[in-house]
Amino acid sequence: LRNVKGHPWNHKRVYRIYCALELNLRIKPRKRLKREKPDVLAVPDAPNIGGESPIYLERQLKAFRSGERRHEQMSVIAAGLSDQDIKDVVAWYSSIKVEMTLPK
Repeated sequence: LRNVKGHPWNHKRVYRIYCALELNLRIKPRKRLKREKPDVLAVPDAPNIGGESPIYLERQLKAFRSGERRHEQMSVIAAGLSDQDIKDVVAWYSSIKVEMTLPK
């Protein structure tokens, strides 16, 4: 089944012969598209609490202050807050408008 004397290949004939002799047809693998590796997702140092519910924020800060909820940094920070300080912090964080867009 060689291409002898410069004759062009007759692909239909080659296919028929391969099928008749029960030979495996050589199938060219498809070329894969090369993709760049995606960027590593950045893990923030602190949670994004902007735009959270004021009731939720107040409960969590009071839980950190009382020791009901524990975290290395937040327990220390919340321990020094008065009730008025907590209300001020909650009002500031809940006033932040958060907009999210999907990546393209």
